[in-house]
Amino acid sequence: MNHELNLPPHVLDLLLAIAGALGEAGPPLTMQARHARVTAFSPTYIDLDVPSTCDPGTWADGPLDIKPLVTDQAGEPVGEVLVWVSGGRMTL
Repeated sequence: MNHELNLPPHVLDLLLAIAGALGEAGPPLTMQARHARVTAFSPTYIDLDVPSTCDPGTWADGPLDIKPLVTDQAGEPVGEVLVWVSGGRMTL
């Protein structure tokens, strides 16, 4: 996909929940999630453009410590959601 889109509502909701779980480190993630634009995606990856006007987070580069599990219809874990960070900016 070459044009930019807003995050799907269920992805935004998940990121806002993760930001809430981060406590004092969460507000930059909230702002980034609300302003991020999707530049490419697949079922397992979302590439984002986070505007430079959003404050960077203080998180270390790599995946955030919070990794929500993905379960199948039977409730069995089948994966996890990784929010990757580079230079204080998130990507999924």
